[in-house]
Amino acid sequence: MNKKKKYNKPARPFEIWNIGNYETIYWKDKEEDYLNFMLKLYQAQTLTGFRYLHGRKGDRAVHIGPLNAPVTMEEVEKVVIECRANNFNK
Repeated sequence: MNKKKKYNKPARPFEIWNIGNYETIYWKDKEEDYLNFMLKLYQAQTLTGFRYLHGRKGDRAVHIGPLNAPVTMEEVEKVVIECRANNFNK
């Protein structure tokens, strides 16, 4: 079953950025600094009080993936659930 049929809508675009393996050494043990840097890089405002949403850019939510692991489908699903529960629908 393709994704369009499963969700009854076409997939919407999103961005994935990678800072590279060498940079991960610098950010190790500095998670808050890492999140703030990534939000600044993306020109997003910090959000607080959420588990998976780290910022917003205009009317769109921003999630920053973990520094030491790839973003999983489970993580994406949790982000989508949190977005929907908080009226981020773009």
